Amino acid sequence: MVGGRMRWIMMLAAMLALLARPAAAQSDGAPVPVRVGIFVVHLTPPDLKSGQFETVFWLWFRWKGDADLDPMKKFEVVNGLVEALDNEDAKEAHGEHYRVARVRATITQSFDISRFPMDSHELQIGVEETTESVAGITYVPDRENSSVETEITLAGWRLGKARAEGTVKTYASNFGDVALPADAASAYARFTLVVPVSRPGIDYPIKLFWTLYLSVLVAVLAFWIKATDLDPRFGLGIGAVFAAMASAYVISGALPDSNQMTIADKVVMWSIGFIVVSMLESIISLRFFHAGREEVGTKLDRISFWVFSAGYILVNVVLLRG
Repeated sequence: MVGGRMRWIMMLAAMLALLARPAAAQSDGAPVPVRVGIFVVHLTPPDLKSGQFETVFWLWFRWKGDADLDPMKKFEVVNGLVEALDNEDAKEAHGEHYRVARVRATITQSFDISRFPMDSHELQIGVEETTESVAGITYVPDRENSSVETEITLAGWRLGKARAEGTVKTYASNFGDVALPADAASAYARFTLVVPVSRPGIDYPIKLFWTLYLSVLVAVLAFWIKATDLDPRFGLGIGAVFAAMASAYVISGALPDSNQMTIADKVVMWSIGFIVVSMLESIISLRFFHAGREEVGTKLDRISFWVFSAGYILVNVVLLRG
């Protein structure tokens, strides 16, 4: 009787121990799928010169299995610096573990400036597992709930529709682990919320180039001055060159040092080119006047005014639309 009772007690204890033991990641050895999401509540415009932007977002993880897995303790912001992590919360619901926190970060990103100031970019807010490789953890994007707060506005930029992406980042290194082959590679789960931004309309290019356009206008207005009036005729062109150079200096201050040719660089070079050629036209017109062919010089000036004006407008339309 006693022996039978002891057997029942031992069986009950074994069952309780089995239930109390943390569940394995996956009984078949497969990686644990972790659902990841980001909701952005604050975003700054991209700083093209420094290649950075700041953001505040809510980050969450949901998974089944071992509670000690906790990806919230083992993530990093891709190419970013976490300034603060607060408002952490944890709960269990519907058989899943849930962790959420608010993250403030500064993210560094390489921007393609070739189309500046008609450029568009994709701000990438990414998090990556740092401890478990993809053999242990995979990220599943929570696309239904990942987004950007609708009230966010970026001065000078238009926000596009954000999209969530789950990828695997492979590093061609064993990170100095002598237990691994020298040519070993490491792969980790990564989740990225991509936020497209673009320049709305042509307001910004006009604001950026208006002094440059004014310089070219001053240069072509010189065609209406008599070629023999040397001081005003050539003084306008020389002043226009210096004004264009000053405008180029201001434009370059908004961009990083780069050997990449931007639309802004092309507009500046074409503008200076038009001004220089207009001064050459003034020299030709002056020679006609000194040769006694004043009517030919005056006609050349009038034709040049309209040709230069139309040509400059056409060049800008092609550059800004191209």
